[in-house]
Formats: sequence, structure tokens, C-alpha cells
Amino acid sequence: MAQNNNLVTKDYFKRELKRELKNFEATFRKSINLDLDFKIQELRNEIKTDAQKRQSEIFDKLDDFLKEIRDSREERETAGKQIADHETRIVGLEETVFAQ
Repeated sequence: MAQNNNLVTKDYFKRELKRELKNFEATFRKSINLDLDFKIQELRNEIKTDAQKRQSEIFDKLDDFLKEIRDSREERETAGKQIADHETRIVGLEETVFAQ
């Protein structure tokens, strides 16, 4: 009988050990998944923040570039008006000088 009780005890401990290992495995997997989810979310936030920073830098540089283009266009328009004015004055002077 003592051997029978001993076998039952071994079987009982084996079942309990399996059950505890399954519980531990489930808890461990859940813990790892939560940790991985947290790390993934941190990475996503870092990437998003970095992307927003770079986007802002690009827009700032693009804004500066577009301002230069606008200023250049205004300078060309002003120079064109000055040249047209000079041409009108020169033609008037030439008419006056050569008419004499």
C-alpha cells in the first residue's frame, strides 16, 4: 500500500507541476507581450516625434527657399520697370538731341 500511495503522490505532483508550469508560461507570455507592446509603442512614438521634427525642418527650409524665389521675382519685376523707364528716357533724350 505504501508504494501505491507513493505513486499517487508522484502522479499528483506531476499534474500539479504541469498545471503550475502552464500557469507560469501563460503569465510569462503575457508579461513578455505587455513589455513588447510597451517597447513597440515607445518606438512608434520616437519615430513619430522624429518624423514630425524632420517634417518641420523641411517645411522651414522650403519656406526660406520660396521666400528667395518670391524676392527674386520682385527684384526682376522692379528691374524690368526701371529698364523700361530708362529706355523711355533715353528715347526721349535721343529724340531731343538728334532732332536739333
